[in-house]
Amino acid sequence: MNKKTSISEDTSTRENVLPFEWKKEDNVPSMIFAHKTLVIGVGGAGTKVLNYLGLINLSGFNYNELDFAIIDFDFACREPYFIRNHIMLNEFTACGTTLEYNITEHYDTSYYEMLVSKYERFLQPILAHSPERLIFVCGLGGTSGYGVYALIKYFLKKNISVEAIVSIPFKFEGKRRQELAEQALAEIQNLLPDSLVIYNQNSAKKDWPLSQVFTYSNHQMAIRIREIVNHQEVNSVVVASIDDLETDVLNTSSSLSVEEYGQVQTLCDIIKVLNEQKHYTCVGEMNDDINKVMDRYCRRGTISARTRHYINSGLLEHLDLFKEGTLDFEALKTTLLIALYRHQDDDIEKVMTRRDVAKLIHIISYLNDFRRYTSGKEIQTDLIEHVFSDTLSHGDLSKDYLNDKMFRSAPLGGHAYPYFTFFWALDEFWDKVSVNEILDNQKLQTIMIDKYQQDVAEYGIAKVVSENYEQDSSCHPEVYCPKHGEYYGPVLVSVEDERKFIESCGEGKGPNSSDDYFEFRVASSLLAIDPKYTEIGTDKDFWDHYYVPKQDFTLPVYGNMGKVYFNNQIEKESFIRKLLEK
Repeated sequence: MNKKTSISEDTSTRENVLPFEWKKEDNVPSMIFAHKTLVIGVGGAGTKVLNYLGLINLSGFNYNELDFAIIDFDFACREPYFIRNHIMLNEFTACGTTLEYNITEHYDTSYYEMLVSKYERFLQPILAHSPERLIFVCGLGGTSGYGVYALIKYFLKKNISVEAIVSIPFKFEGKRRQELAEQALAEIQNLLPDSLVIYNQNSAKKDWPLSQVFTYSNHQMAIRIREIVNHQEVNSVVVASIDDLETDVLNTSSSLSVEEYGQVQTLCDIIKVLNEQKHYTCVGEMNDDINKVMDRYCRRGTISARTRHYINSGLLEHLDLFKEGTLDFEALKTTLLIALYRHQDDDIEKVMTRRDVAKLIHIISYLNDFRRYTSGKEIQTDLIEHVFSDTLSHGDLSKDYLNDKMFRSAPLGGHAYPYFTFFWALDEFWDKVSVNEILDNQKLQTIMIDKYQQDVAEYGIAKVVSENYEQDSSCHPEVYCPKHGEYYGPVLVSVEDERKFIESCGEGKGPNSSDDYFEFRVASSLLAIDPKYTEIGTDKDFWDHYYVPKQDFTLPVYGNMGKVYFNNQIEKESFIRKLLEK
């Protein structure tokens, strides 16, 4: 690597005081630096890599020995979620756009040298900090490659040691980007012959989904930063699998089923964490510990303020979450888990985080059934304007219908199901889930969670109900509860003339006879404004109030209790046409 300046310029002696804080002056934002090594992401790809480093806890990487900064030239930049020091080498017009320089794309070094020279004052915080080492990170193929050249040249003239890690685009990104990347690389290597080059195409497998391809590309760049910072031998071409990601976050995400990580699994995992320390011998011993965690969980919220902050900050806006025009829920799950697991060492919070992500993805999936999203920006807008906003008439839904009700009393909690039913069953099954009277975590998982899921998968829901469930009462024959002392599973409600059963989060009666009652409360404000739907009736006409599709009858129908189920498409279309004719 280029450890010594190759273009010299006399510089005055600077004080070497840390931490260094640049106070805002001359429209230059305030910044704080605490170390003499500074990693700088340039443009969209560089920002993504540094965001990735901020999202994960990369093993062997000492985050406390270096600083980060982002430098951009126009609005093509990505939001730097975790990078405080952000420099824009441009100016903004009154309407919020950058000046005339970004009207056309420039693929030449002279243009960016002009920008660096004109807006040199924005680089003063870095110079005043007196860094000993700058490491530039940039993806080539667009305009940023020429921008990073101008920056490298500028700082070399300031007698500062400069290194660079750059990436060459994937082939599927197009021949034009490949050519531009090679041109920019040639210019950069004239200044830094030893620049580290990552060829993305060599580090991907053909069968990887797009989301994993770019995640792995970011990971490879992050590893190279670690190697350079640690003065390790660097290999610029690595062919490996996505399994090489050095964080348990992705492993966690792969084992998390959005449909299965519900309230009961959350409660079960909380107990397992507590049991690792307490070794419970009966349910009564858990009460105080569980009550403290439940209080914490209710104050935190299922979908936490931290999650809402990430969404509001644009986490989903620029990420590759769509595959052939369809929302990739695995990519969404991975993105959210990486963000929320960041530097997380509290095992209870990890459990709550997994539920947080599962709940949010479930909500997005529910909305996607009728919104049919085509971009992360659309998802973000719906969540911010119609779900998270506390300016809406129904209040911030994330503080009400988005939160689990299992720890609350009636009516919203359905008498705090499934919290109480879980502990009733656990008390009855203690002999089955314990070894020498001490709770065994594996048996707890098997009896209270896995058995029901495995039975349904092996025998089908109808047989499981006929052998292990009983009707609640003659008043509610559609409600089926597991036989006390013999079996444990969710309360089930029959629909479609008992040809289908849904899992209720309550006792199966009233609002809890619908498996999507709370999700529908979240979706209703969007249904009211969705141009694909028309509203039939009003809230006052409870049983005759519907949202029905105007033209596309493949879209769901919604009533005041949530989705309306039909035996077949013909029955559904007939129902819709009759409503539309009214």
